[in-house]
Amino acid sequence: MYVLDTIRLEWSLLPCEGEKPHARHSHTLAAIGETLYVFGGYGQNMLYGDLYTLDLGTSIWKKERVFGELPCGRFSHSCTVMGHYLVFVGGCTSSQPTNEVGILDTTCMVWKNQDTSSLKTSLLVRHTANLVGNDLVVIGGGMSCYAFGTVFNSSLSLDMIILLSNVEIRMHSTALFSSKGVNAGHATYNCHGQSYRFSRAGAREKEHGRADTIDRECDGNMKMMSSGKLDFLNENADQVLQAATVVDNAETLVVSNISSGYYANEKCVEKKSVLVMELDRTVAKMGKDALKELGWLDPTRRVKALGCGKRVAFPLSHDAEDYFKLYGKYSSCLQDEVNIVPCSRAGCESLKVLAQQRLYSTVARCLEFGGKVYESCLLSSSKHSAPPRILLQIKLLDLLKKHGLPNSLGAEMPKRWERLGDMAILPSDCLTSQQWSWLGNNLWTSIAQCLGVRKVARQRPIAPTGTRDSTMELLLGENGWVEHRENGILYSFDATKCMFSSGNVSERLRIAQFECKDETVVDLFAGIGYFVLPFLLRAGAQKVYACEWNPNALVALRYNLRINSVEDRCIVIEGDNRRTSPQGVANRVCLGLLPSSEESWEVAVKALRPEGGTLHVHGNVKDSEELNWVDYLLESIKCIAQSRGLIWTVSIIHVERVKWYAPHIRHLVADVKCSAVKQRGLSA
Repeated sequence: MYVLDTIRLEWSLLPCEGEKPHARHSHTLAAIGETLYVFGGYGQNMLYGDLYTLDLGTSIWKKERVFGELPCGRFSHSCTVMGHYLVFVGGCTSSQPTNEVGILDTTCMVWKNQDTSSLKTSLLVRHTANLVGNDLVVIGGGMSCYAFGTVFNSSLSLDMIILLSNVEIRMHSTALFSSKGVNAGHATYNCHGQSYRFSRAGAREKEHGRADTIDRECDGNMKMMSSGKLDFLNENADQVLQAATVVDNAETLVVSNISSGYYANEKCVEKKSVLVMELDRTVAKMGKDALKELGWLDPTRRVKALGCGKRVAFPLSHDAEDYFKLYGKYSSCLQDEVNIVPCSRAGCESLKVLAQQRLYSTVARCLEFGGKVYESCLLSSSKHSAPPRILLQIKLLDLLKKHGLPNSLGAEMPKRWERLGDMAILPSDCLTSQQWSWLGNNLWTSIAQCLGVRKVARQRPIAPTGTRDSTMELLLGENGWVEHRENGILYSFDATKCMFSSGNVSERLRIAQFECKDETVVDLFAGIGYFVLPFLLRAGAQKVYACEWNPNALVALRYNLRINSVEDRCIVIEGDNRRTSPQGVANRVCLGLLPSSEESWEVAVKALRPEGGTLHVHGNVKDSEELNWVDYLLESIKCIAQSRGLIWTVSIIHVERVKWYAPHIRHLVADVKCSAVKQRGLSA
């Protein structure tokens, strides 16, 4: 942490103690009084969703525990202070950009996510957000539309008085289990025939004249302390974790003894037949927004992705059920077997009668894209369940206990993971002790269940070969093929054979914003189409030459071009690009090879048209040597051009810091502009 003296303009290092945050970039830093708040960011191939505070009086860092609707990790978002609230807007998550507005009440550390209609068509990455009066003014960023590509945002503003009033009641109820204690709330528990209760004095309890009760059997001894807090004692566990959540309707505090194997927010649920609208993914966002505004989306049940994410099922409210029973027909199901049939033409026509009302018309259009309305048996589970990390800790501690293994193995539990399609990829250093193997396949199936995936793999280093093969270890699943969707682009590949870096998402988004109409692009290291597809689908390139020599990547590349319907605009060239690359055709050349693509710099210059073009050169560079690398790259391209008799003006027009590749090693992309110099004729 460095401090700038604004009078002397001198920097100094601030010595700090406590729980220091890991190195990161693209995070936010905000100050309320004498406290600094750091949230999110990206670094060391990790996406952070943690919150740290720094007390400027004591110079002590602290990792804060956040309650309520736990935030997902993100970077390139914004943070604005409004009183004792922190308002977070947008950013990139692990899978796609988000347009949520997150509001943190710093007095009780309760987080609430709020949807706003003005942000639904926005791609809020690297924008600015400033408070002007009571309005939050957002400038910059962009808009991502799966059907029509990417455009820049226009300026917008949010009325924070209205926004905060919408979430304040929810925050107060969620604050029951804040770090200040739980003795402000009420709950009744039953354990071995004895009840334990603490009450919340509030208007709702007085109004209803009763206290809501939850009965739960606990595999451990639970007692009520005089302070009003609950204390769990377990004779067989070295460590007891606690998880809590608020049930919105009952305003009751649910506390689970994790060591005993009870899940956070676990409730006895029954399968109930509910009305569901299933939509194609391409129109799912539009349909969801319309359903919300109509009040047709049931907020108490989960939205489910079907068919590897290609279709989305939305639970409908009673109002929607009444409407479709009156105007449309749908099939019912018995038990778990769903007989799905398209919504009747009469139902769609009934919607079209109300075409003058925009929302009804929108739902009608979504249904025409293969939409279905039917009854299904879904778990009536609340949206606000415990985070997967907590569920995973619960399950694995329970497995250790059942098999008589020491709780010290819990130190090897994964604290983070990467998700690609229906596969969870664990870090290479987790669950490596021999004792974990005693659990057999039950270990990996339990992890898959907690993380909501079908396949589990463990990360391994990329093979140090020219083809840079993946050596990922498949732990659960028949094969390593995954389907990963990002910015509306579908990437399908075998993750155990082909590498894919989620950390390069910012560069793929940057390419998607290029204006490449009527341009030809040469990608010298195409892989499965990491940058080829954004050039074709989002930047609008007329033609792309994709050079690749890894046979596994070539299979995936051709498949991805076909399923994204751009194979007619891409020419795949097999083999070593130093021998096979086209010459004199490109407006742009992409050199996306790490740690260095220097061996192909001359190939890239040859691929450019005689009048020049742009090179996008990737490389891993020590943070202290960035300027030296840029100068070396510039001089090298100049020399190569001169050796080929090309009279070009060569300049670096942009350097993108993509991510930290390793400690003090950055992944950089330099945009090198090469322009032919116009020569004047000689006069006699």
